[in-house]
Amino acid sequence: MLKPMLLAMATLVSCAPDAPPPPVAPPSPSSSPAMMEAPERPPRPAVDLIKFEPPAGWVKEEPANNMRKAQYKIPDKEKKGGDGQLAVFYFGNRNDMLNDNLKRWAQQMGHDDPKTEVIQGTCKIHLVDLKGTYTGDNQQGPQENQRMLAAVVEAEDGPWYFKITGPAETVGPWKDEVVKMLKTAGAAAKKE
Repeated sequence: MLKPMLLAMATLVSCAPDAPPPPVAPPSPSSSPAMMEAPERPPRPAVDLIKFEPPAGWVKEEPANNMRKAQYKIPDKEKKGGDGQLAVFYFGNRNDMLNDNLKRWAQQMGHDDPKTEVIQGTCKIHLVDLKGTYTGDNQQGPQENQRMLAAVVEAEDGPWYFKITGPAETVGPWKDEVVKMLKTAGAAAKKE
């Protein structure tokens, strides 16, 4: 009988209005809002850009993401289809990715087995020239009547990937100048 009475009294005392609330532990550092956010991705290691001379009239742009080492707007010479774009990529000295990237890019144009032209310039170049519907830009969706000149330049520091995309009417007239640019691409230039 004594135990139930003591429990009842303890309950009444703990419910009294003048009883202080139990202490609240401060939030642990791991649960603070700042710590719950994704950490910032460290910047990619700086690499010297491969040396190449884009054709006159191409406009250098800020790369759209940190995978791109350089980016250029390619003007529509004949004012028929809109501007194109050159994106330059470098993934380190990894020759094992060369064919995989060319094949993946070809699939973005609806081609499964791209025919690769090998050109010798300052470095060995693998070039793929494709026409079709481009599906590689998730923001714009499929784009018909496009052309892609995809190239891998086997430079001393590893393969450099050049991906030129845009309306067929824009990219086509630039092909000879693109090949000339790729043939002279070579040793890394000093970082700008």
